[in-house]
Amino acid sequence: MKVKVFNSKGELVGPIEMPRVVKTDEEWQKLSAINAADFLCTEAIDQAKSHPSDERAPEALYRCLRAVHLGCSNDKGTQLAKSAFQLLHRRFPDSPWAEKGKVWYKGGSCQSS
Repeated sequence: MKVKVFNSKGELVGPIEMPRVVKTDEEWQKLSAINAADFLCTEAIDQAKSHPSDERAPEALYRCLRAVHLGCSNDKGTQLAKSAFQLLHRRFPDSPWAEKGKVWYKGGSCQSS
């Protein structure tokens, strides 16, 4: 079965086979399940721990704090933000990012629609 596909301008992109549509939908479902703040924090913490001399680590940890505060977060985000905060202030206390990141935030700011 072929399905007509249109771009954001309403122009016909072309018919595609249904299995491709299903696969795309399955991939989108997997990507949609990823919590961005949790992903960012996990990566930032792992990178800071495995590469303690990486000069980008303090900023990444700070960005984690902001992601949990401003983004769609959850209880896991709370724990990750706390870990990022502690790591930022323990390993990089004199960095400008530690100066900016004086607090960490509790996750759970998502509203279900």
